[in-house]
Amino acid sequence: MNSECRISINIPVAGHQEGENIYRSLENYTTQTADKNSYELVLFVNRPDVNEKGEPIVPDKTFEEIGRFKRNYPEMNIKVIDIVIPKEEARMGHIRKMLNDTVLTRHHERGSNVKDLIMVSNDADNKGVSPKYVENIIKKFDKNPNVEAMLGQL
Repeated sequence: MNSECRISINIPVAGHQEGENIYRSLENYTTQTADKNSYELVLFVNRPDVNEKGEPIVPDKTFEEIGRFKRNYPEMNIKVIDIVIPKEEARMGHIRKMLNDTVLTRHHERGSNVKDLIMVSNDADNKGVSPKYVENIIKKFDKNPNVEAMLGQL
């Protein structure tokens, strides 16, 4: 994580279900007015180890689409984590916790001379993001330094 990163946009991605959505979802972040160094996208690509019948789950084209996006938009600061989770642990709350813990660890490794990190939780199948999305979040937190959390539109 670079020292200028203010926002980590954390996105859990079902690595066996989002092949049709992920490229378009990621493209929504390419028009941001904020400096590309001020934010990163962290994709926590996960899938359960087995399905309800006990058969191994095979990834779909999610990784291919992420790779295509990275080739087409090399200026985007994107990190990809790949994990297979035991079926009994494959719950959204647990997945988001692992993702957030990973991002916080990376943030703390930057040292104490950086600003607080703003963590944003988004979905892998979003339908659109305003070009001022990142810029607006940074401005709101900078304007309200005592605020520790905000909730956006659901």
